[in-house]
Amino acid sequence: MLTFNSMEKIAIASGKGGVGKTSLTLIIANFLKSKGFRVGLLDADIHGPNLVQLLVSKNDLSAPTNGKDTIQLIPQIINNFVVNSIDFSVGKENAAIWRGPLVSKVIKQIYLNTKWGELDYLLIDMPPGTGDTYLTVLDTLKIDKILLVAVEDDFCISNLHKTCSLINKLKKQSMGIIENLSENFSVPSSPIISKRIRNEFDDEILFVLPRLPRKIFYQEVNNLDKLRREFFHMKKILLLLTSIMLLHSEDSGERDEKDPYENLNRVVFNVSDSLDESFLKPTAKVYRNYTPLFIKDSLTNFFYNLAEIDTVINQLLQGKPKLAAQDSLRFLINSTIGLGGIFDIASRVGYERHDEDFGQTLGVWGVETGAYVFVPFVGPSTIRDLAGIPLSWYVSGTFA
Repeated sequence: MLTFNSMEKIAIASGKGGVGKTSLTLIIANFLKSKGFRVGLLDADIHGPNLVQLLVSKNDLSAPTNGKDTIQLIPQIINNFVVNSIDFSVGKENAAIWRGPLVSKVIKQIYLNTKWGELDYLLIDMPPGTGDTYLTVLDTLKIDKILLVAVEDDFCISNLHKTCSLINKLKKQSMGIIENLSENFSVPSSPIISKRIRNEFDDEILFVLPRLPRKIFYQEVNNLDKLRREFFHMKKILLLLTSIMLLHSEDSGERDEKDPYENLNRVVFNVSDSLDESFLKPTAKVYRNYTPLFIKDSLTNFFYNLAEIDTVINQLLQGKPKLAAQDSLRFLINSTIGLGGIFDIASRVGYERHDEDFGQTLGVWGVETGAYVFVPFVGPSTIRDLAGIPLSWYVSGTFA
């Protein structure tokens, strides 16, 4: 049986504020939860707690109640995490104006008196600095495992050296470093490990999370806006041609049962093929040869992220609530931490992408596939899938 003493306790720390400790704590918690582990979250930042704000809105905050034993605190269950924070007691708008001894006392009370239950992991989101909170958590409460967060920044690296010095003096175990907010990109698109961080610290760099430079970010936002406008015009043409195909239901002569619209399909295929050869293929060739892979990956991720809305709705319509919940969280992670879907952070923490559309939903509902049709700019399809295409566009606003 799991007990408070047997659960794995990990402090997530860095000497500098603003490096993403809280966001990474939540990412790691979601990853562990996706693997079937039960996870608890403790916000040890008494003067500047943010963990709860990432989990719930202001209106959802409420103070935990005491158990039958007045010493024991009842935590909140949020997104299947067992959570406790000073935010529950003092509120988001109020400051905890406490000196070191009282801060240490409060942290010990939250840690020792909370009814955590049977957890596999307890993740502790640490504050900046190396003061009373670190001495309390690492020394007094005997937390032995620390996961470090680093950013390639003069102040961050300087403060992280102090954190490492404290860890060594207390004889604690560093599990490694997560490099966050990296702007070191290789041409193939993936962030690369900072040479400076690797050279200055003995700890292993476990993985790297990127930050898109502001100039490139806004440039790509403008490019995406232009693409959306072009796609919108293409979709209007496609919808018109699709309507013509659906109305063109009468044809003379014998019909192939599987391809009753063969004559029309041939005409549409020839027109699409001509457009492909004269316009689409040359454009795609230039895009493929001269656009950096990083930019191409960002565009792909962006449109896949938009398509998540379509996927989630269809998972619900198909009776798959668990997958819908997972992909909703995937959309939330990529839309926020992944900068609007430009980075596929969710896949890196265990939330794989799924693909559902209204055509598949109609199939689950028992609708027959219907006749073969060739759809402009899309390719071979069926009447059933064709009926779902406009609905998918309306929901997600993308060809994905």
